[in-house]
Amino acid sequence: MSPALLGCICGVVWFSVFMAAHVALLFFREGASPSSVLVRVFGATIVFGAATVGILVQPIASSLFLAEIYVVLVMACLFILYAPFFFTIYTSLSIESLLIAREFGDSVPVNLLYNRFASPRLVSDRLAAMVDNGYLVRSGDRYRATPKGRKIAGLFSAIKNAWRLGPGG
Repeated sequence: MSPALLGCICGVVWFSVFMAAHVALLFFREGASPSSVLVRVFGATIVFGAATVGILVQPIASSLFLAEIYVVLVMACLFILYAPFFFTIYTSLSIESLLIAREFGDSVPVNLLYNRFASPRLVSDRLAAMVDNGYLVRSGDRYRATPKGRKIAGLFSAIKNAWRLGPGG
């Protein structure tokens, strides 16, 4: 097997270990900083990935270096895809607004959303975008999640519960 292919395989395997460890630590260590856990676990798995490929590749300096570069590059590319996905779920005001609307069932008062988030203008713009996209319906000064909005909220609620992220946004 070529060092490049071995490096790619090790990168994918160790990135899978990273994701499993990240989710497990968030689930079992309630109150841990999600950002800190993300960075620490990723750093550890990069080191283990490079060490693993170092053990698997015969000690030919050029082959080892190439394999280790592939491990790091593959893991870095996958991290670039994973981190925005994670932080979208962790910090998205739209997702949090949908979760609140789902929680209230019939409708949520707009004042509750204004008080929960940073500024009325930000909330107004976000709510208008969610109405335009069919996730919410406006009734006077209240918003109600549509069936489409409830499905999306259910999906993100399950992910946030699995990661024990709790309320936030």
